[in-house]
Amino acid sequence: MLGEFDLIRAILSDNCKHRDLVIPNGDDAAVLRCGGQLVAVSVDTIVEGSHFSLDYFTPRQIGIKGLESSLSDIVAVGGRPEFALVSVTVSKREDFAKAEDIYAGIRDASARCGVIVIGGDTTVGGDSLSLSVTSIGRIPSDEWITPRSGARVGDQIYVTGALGGSAAGLHLFTAKIAGFERLRLKHLEPKCRVDLANSIGLIATSMIDISDGLSSELYHICEASKVGCVVYEDRLPIDLDTRELAAKSDLDPFRWAWNGGEDYELLFTCEPKDAAVAPGTLIGEVTEERVVLVERGGTREKLVRGGYDHFRRGEELKA
Repeated sequence: MLGEFDLIRAILSDNCKHRDLVIPNGDDAAVLRCGGQLVAVSVDTIVEGSHFSLDYFTPRQIGIKGLESSLSDIVAVGGRPEFALVSVTVSKREDFAKAEDIYAGIRDASARCGVIVIGGDTTVGGDSLSLSVTSIGRIPSDEWITPRSGARVGDQIYVTGALGGSAAGLHLFTAKIAGFERLRLKHLEPKCRVDLANSIGLIATSMIDISDGLSSELYHICEASKVGCVVYEDRLPIDLDTRELAAKSDLDPFRWAWNGGEDYELLFTCEPKDAAVAPGTLIGEVTEERVVLVERGGTREKLVRGGYDHFRRGEELKA
């Protein structure tokens, strides 16, 4: 069965060569040379029923999630997001008042991230609400570019922030569990790591944002860089609320950390000499053998590739 990432590769394979194209949009964002500057561009779409539910998302929160998730792609290639274009499609059963509330969330997120919304479109059609955001940012110089293909044998692997919070928040809604308000907001109002945009590009050799799940993102970096890695499960940063909810639900918090996605934290590699200034938690290292391993309880095994794939959403994905 053709998967989401297979389709992306098929689209890009024959149409991604240009003298000004530094990174094609098979990474988190495309990087172009424009007038002597490096410009990062990405488009991201969220759709009702796939990325959010109106049963628990407010229209304002849809706007926040749509913008923050798109801006995260710019940060992931070493850029600083500066501009955005926004397109909202309201379903036929709704009115434009909902679109106005979505734009209120977009304004809140753009103010937090220092981004200017320079245009877009609003229309009505179909049976579901969707929001598409094109983000544009700048990268100071070639040294700041952080492609997925930059990891080298001996690099260390880091992740910023905590993992699994968004998936835990979603579980609260689907299982109808009260409390844990901070985890609910992790899912409803994610925040991209724009705070690291002015620093992380100086040390990261490769980077990707955690939108589809840690296990999936590790494979993306290793495949693009033609390397392998070993990650130590007991080092994965999972906060106390996520662990508490997992225990209450008789679930494994590491499954949320590996495969939950939508944390919009950054997974990156860097040289050991930069460990003192690397933000986040050291979780593993890059290896020569091209296999992705996880170490649990002193035993190493191949990490099962999980995470979210829009074209395989019916399959069980687990670590």
